[in-house]
Amino acid sequence: MARLSFKKASTSTQQQNPLPVDSLSSNKAPALAIVDQPSLNNADLDALKRLAKGDFSHAGEPSNSETGELIESIRLMIGSSLGQSKTLIAELNFDAATLSQLCSDGVAAATKDISEELANARDTPERLTSVAAAAEEISVNVLAIADNASATQNRVDAISNTTHELTAAAHEIAKNAVLARKITSTAVTDTELAAKQFAQLKTAAEEISKVTDTISEVSDQTKLLALNATIEAARAGEAGLGFAVVASEVKQLAAQTHLANTDIKNKINIIQSAVNSSLQTIQSLTGVITEVDTVVTTIAAAAEQQSLATNSISDTLEGTTDDINTINISVNESSLAINEMNENLSSSATMANAMSDFMATMAHDNEAMLVAATSNFSEIVTLQSRGEDIGLLYKPYTLNEELEHADMTEQGLFRFGPQWSVLVDDMDDEHCKIFAYCNEIHLKVKQGDTQEDVLPTLIALADYTAYHFAEEERMMKAQAYPEFTSQKRAHTKLLANVAATIKNIKDGVRVNMVAVIVFLTEWLKGHILGEDIKYGEYFAERGIQV
Repeated sequence: MARLSFKKASTSTQQQNPLPVDSLSSNKAPALAIVDQPSLNNADLDALKRLAKGDFSHAGEPSNSETGELIESIRLMIGSSLGQSKTLIAELNFDAATLSQLCSDGVAAATKDISEELANARDTPERLTSVAAAAEEISVNVLAIADNASATQNRVDAISNTTHELTAAAHEIAKNAVLARKITSTAVTDTELAAKQFAQLKTAAEEISKVTDTISEVSDQTKLLALNATIEAARAGEAGLGFAVVASEVKQLAAQTHLANTDIKNKINIIQSAVNSSLQTIQSLTGVITEVDTVVTTIAAAAEQQSLATNSISDTLEGTTDDINTINISVNESSLAINEMNENLSSSATMANAMSDFMATMAHDNEAMLVAATSNFSEIVTLQSRGEDIGLLYKPYTLNEELEHADMTEQGLFRFGPQWSVLVDDMDDEHCKIFAYCNEIHLKVKQGDTQEDVLPTLIALADYTAYHFAEEERMMKAQAYPEFTSQKRAHTKLLANVAATIKNIKDGVRVNMVAVIVFLTEWLKGHILGEDIKYGEYFAERGIQV
């Protein structure tokens, strides 16, 4: 359950001590007389004089009086406030100096002459147009290359087909040459066999010729014997008539034998001449067949070499075909790329024109920005000067080390303190945690973290704020707080804004983190001090315990 805390502003020094500070630093009597006012001893009076002179550095001699304790409390309270104020002023002066330097740098950057960049931007479309024209010419040349490559491809295909045909013919020639070698080899074998047979026939004819020679000799001798027999028969007279007849018959037979033998011998001579002629022809044919075999072998080898050569040519042509196909593909891709480049160049030229116009507008706006930056710089310098003036106001005051180095451990854009109290302790505790989340987001943005780095803390802030709003609404509803509806509506709107920012970051949409910081600042200042404080005051005025 929330604890209601009736926190009130600290009572002023005049309420606790009605004596004016000026009167303490002089010998004049107090302007006002307070009935029953405790008397001041010397130690208390010395302490008041030191405070009147701005010396808050030490407490002096201990005093056991109620007035002495009150003076010490005032010293500590005012001294602590002075220490914190000096620290805050020092921070303010440092931040103002930093901001002044940044603003000065911004003014210097704003005064930079961008005429050269603007001239270059105006020249860019013309350069892009020239590049586009050159790219168009390249595209035409590339298309011509593609046409030539296509024609070359057709020629190479025709040559490739021819080489395939030559290869087939060479294979066929080699095949036929092998067959011819077999035939000539068989012919050589047959002619050699015929030559042997004719040689045998010649030998037989020669033997027969020898026999006919023998027969001729026998016939001649028979004829000689018949002649001798005739002569002897003639000498014998009548007694030799029979023998003469026989001798005559033998003579006729010998004559016939001689005629037959002569005829056989002539025939044998004819056969021998034919055989000799055939042998010469066969020997000549054998030489021709051998030469044919040599020629066929040479043709077969040449055909094999031709086949290998045509195969090599065919392989080379296939490689050339592949290269031409690759060239065609590359040329087509180059043509597409050039066309795309032309489109991009056209788009770039349009963008360049727009950029040129934008830079011209920016150059005009730059003058206005320069005026505004100069004005802001003047205001910041004034703020820095005022901060230094305020710092000088604290110069008369003397603080000890404890008060000088006030506890300022709570850093960040927002420092939670009594000024942020809504008079309900539980809600103050939850607001303090919301401040911590907001300070963490501010620190990340200040460090230059990306919006993705800030996202986890922003989500944690949204989750905790949703929980806090639910607690507030439960409390307000339970106590019938009259502004409950408007508070709930404000809660819904705040959570919707945070949720939209988270969604944009998750979707990759670029978010203006400066706007986020401004939103958080307005939320904390506007909602807590403008709305939440109302329910605390409402409960306090009615003595409601929550």
